[in-house]
Amino acid sequence: MPEYLCRWYTVFCMKKLNSKTSLILIVAVFAIVLCVALIIVIHGYRSQVKWYSDYETARDYALKTDRDIFLVFEGSSWDESSSQLLADILDKESFLGIIGKKYVPCRLDIPLDDGETTFSDQQNKNLELSRIFAIPEVPTILFLTAYNQIYDTVSYTPGTAYEVIEKAVADATEKSKQIASLNDMLIHTSGVEKVTVIDKLVSITPQDYIFQFYNLINTIPELDPKNESGLVGKYTLIITHVTSLEMLFNGNAEGAAKVYAEAAENPLFKPEEKLEAYYKAATMCYYGGLNELLKEYLTKAIAADPESENASILRNTLDSYIAEELESASTIQNSEQK
Repeated sequence: MPEYLCRWYTVFCMKKLNSKTSLILIVAVFAIVLCVALIIVIHGYRSQVKWYSDYETARDYALKTDRDIFLVFEGSSWDESSSQLLADILDKESFLGIIGKKYVPCRLDIPLDDGETTFSDQQNKNLELSRIFAIPEVPTILFLTAYNQIYDTVSYTPGTAYEVIEKAVADATEKSKQIASLNDMLIHTSGVEKVTVIDKLVSITPQDYIFQFYNLINTIPELDPKNESGLVGKYTLIITHVTSLEMLFNGNAEGAAKVYAEAAENPLFKPEEKLEAYYKAATMCYYGGLNELLKEYLTKAIAADPESENASILRNTLDSYIAEELESASTIQNSEQK
């Protein structure tokens, strides 16, 4: 090959190589810049997510941003489990990044109420909220809408893995979509269809918090007067439970029992629902020491669904109760004779 062609070919190859190298360098630099920008954005996002220490402030922000609330009742100043929850999970920046996408994080300090300590206004507000939400212990974690509708909880004990809580958050986020859909359906349905929506809503809510739907549940007998849904008995028992307990707490055990006994006569009740109502009536009698009435209601409970397993259990309970009464009466009689 002529010398001038060799030089031309060498220059051409160098230019081509430089062109490819430049392209690779440009792509590499762009990738690095993109990664750095992404890191800055993520870091900036995380730094914007913060723990609120006042529930109403957190709720206002949740309403404005169309988010739910991740609510923690904790007592890290005196409770070891709360301290560990904070150290192992809640105080980690990565966790804030996870919950900040969907939730407004709120952490309420619940002081140890020893009856002597004077609390700050904020601590008093937190204590009152713990009573309103019926918090049994600290720490307790709730997922709720900005309209105070609780739809999930997370159990935490010392040693619970970070991944367990992370999965619970993911599961609650999926459930929140169901809740939003059902809440929307409540607005656009009526009659029996609305009853089934209420039932679905109650069914996916933790049992400790179903009474937040008491007003809705109270509408079911009117929405479904013929019990086409088959759910009237189930929810009438829940309504009756609230009324009965109120009477019992006010010292009226006989009235508490009577409320259940009257509910048992509802012609829409299934046999197993009648049995349950009479059994609950007998339970109220037990708390009030109304022995004769207790036996009467247990007998009616058995007759309501005689072939069921529960009737068999109640039959044994009634027999044992009567046997104990007879033994007690015999003991008293023998003591008096002596």
